[in-house]
Amino acid sequence: MKPSVINIITFAVISGLQSQGTTEAALFSNLGPCPPLPDFPPTSTYTLRPFKTYSSDVVIPFSYFSSPRDASEVLSLVNWAKNAGYRVRGVGQMHSWSPVTLSKYEEGTLCPKFLLVDTTKYLTGIKVTTDFNTSLHSVTLGPGVTLRRLLETLESHQLGIFSSPAQGDLSVGGMLAVGAHGSGIKTTTHSKSLGHSYGTFSNLVLEMDVIGWDNDTEKYVVKTLPRSHPDTKAFLVNLGRTFVTRVKIRVGADQMLRSQSFFTTVRQLFGRGDLVRDGDKPNLADYLDSFGRIQVLSLETGSDSGVLLFGWHSEPEKPAGSRLTKTPYNYIFGNYLPGNKILKWLLARIPHIWRFFARLSFPINIAVSSLAGYQDYWGLSKNHLLYNSKYVPIIRPNSFVLVTSRQNFQTVVSIIRKGYDDLASEWHSRGEYPDAGSFDIRVCGVEDPENILAQGAEPPIFSPAKPVPSHPEYDIVIWFEFGTYPETRKAQEFVADWQSLLYRDIHHVYGVLRVEWAKGWGHTWEKAWSNETIFDTLPRVLSSSDELKEWNLGVEILDRYDPWRIFSNGFLDRILIKA
Repeated sequence: MKPSVINIITFAVISGLQSQGTTEAALFSNLGPCPPLPDFPPTSTYTLRPFKTYSSDVVIPFSYFSSPRDASEVLSLVNWAKNAGYRVRGVGQMHSWSPVTLSKYEEGTLCPKFLLVDTTKYLTGIKVTTDFNTSLHSVTLGPGVTLRRLLETLESHQLGIFSSPAQGDLSVGGMLAVGAHGSGIKTTTHSKSLGHSYGTFSNLVLEMDVIGWDNDTEKYVVKTLPRSHPDTKAFLVNLGRTFVTRVKIRVGADQMLRSQSFFTTVRQLFGRGDLVRDGDKPNLADYLDSFGRIQVLSLETGSDSGVLLFGWHSEPEKPAGSRLTKTPYNYIFGNYLPGNKILKWLLARIPHIWRFFARLSFPINIAVSSLAGYQDYWGLSKNHLLYNSKYVPIIRPNSFVLVTSRQNFQTVVSIIRKGYDDLASEWHSRGEYPDAGSFDIRVCGVEDPENILAQGAEPPIFSPAKPVPSHPEYDIVIWFEFGTYPETRKAQEFVADWQSLLYRDIHHVYGVLRVEWAKGWGHTWEKAWSNETIFDTLPRVLSSSDELKEWNLGVEILDRYDPWRIFSNGFLDRILIKA
């Protein structure tokens, strides 16, 4: 039924109840077309709100939400859901693009039988601890704590983390669910603090409380898992197949960082040293060696098109030419790309107009960055790690993850970029311009539990950045993406074509391709998250042998803690299963 029809029916039902003078009228007026939840715990409340993924790929107009005040209330809601035939999905800032919370399988249902448990209102505790015997630091967090609040709290204790996602409005529970990452690898010139990690946010975990089924009481209970517990590795990146009520992570001493922006060309950055290189100018591998933490962003295709390279590294003393910053979001270029409704409307009708906007925004951002002093700034780590503000245009990032070797890096990024440019050129020759959007690269290290100094720790089973045991030389993870405006004609077909090229030219040639759970992946010409062939690769690329032991062990652990699949949805029921 269309929403307009639903509203008419709802109005009629409410009017009828009001004419009878019933108390149910007030309840229905708050719930719209949805029935009240049966036998809901009397000490809890719920509301009806719309749910949508970050770029509206999944939109459900009517969803039940509840905001529990503590872990015991979460337990009450979970056990109610099990008995009432409902499912539970934890939600934070809802900053995910993929259907890991709710999916297209629930989208057509008027009032899906899901309770969305909002962690951001009350489950926001934070406590910093220092072990003075070992000089090691940790912080205990509720799942609703935002990344910005975490970094601000750490900064007030002169602590920090090595890398993080660029946007501060992500929740801790959400970052753990998908293996959120930043950018940063080990270099010979810049050190990290004791306890810092080069992998994803999930690799920082020392201990976590998760909700799991207890056979003795026949109820869901809270279970505490230290990092050394053999089951913990299945929950570090969990896709919401559990509910984390508390997590303790390793942190280290804060660092003073220096960030610099370089405006260059595709030819310079992506030229292969053994084939084409722009004179003696540094290529991307050189910048990675120098900084360790980089992001690359471009808006056009072609070897002479412009590229922004953003690099940051530790610098104890303020360089003479750097501007002191005391606030985050200094990265002007990425925060003010064109992304308004007029542009999206134009892209749906005249997609080649993107080239005009891209060429226009590049010199404008160069000028603004230079005049405002944003090309070179120095300060505490938070003000460098957080560089994408709320003004970043909402697009869909279609992301690919390659675990490879540092030695292969320049060759790999050159092949990837050349394939991207050649594919765009091929589409342009047919009069189509589906490549309106951004090309983005970040790099981090593989998950190394030794970084956090936790005895018996193992890498997360479902992390895209987990090591490949059969290739110990694969020591870095390249996260690269094409950010599309879904309104652009043929954009989905372009991404699907590029995906095919990557699996042909890169996968098992220069490394192992994996997916970034929170973003666009599994493409067909029609839509994302629907390619059965890509689904079939998941157990293999996240296991070390043909027996698929790691994948199946992870699924078995998740199923053992949640045999009723309360913490799941229609999409996860298809991909998180034994192979």
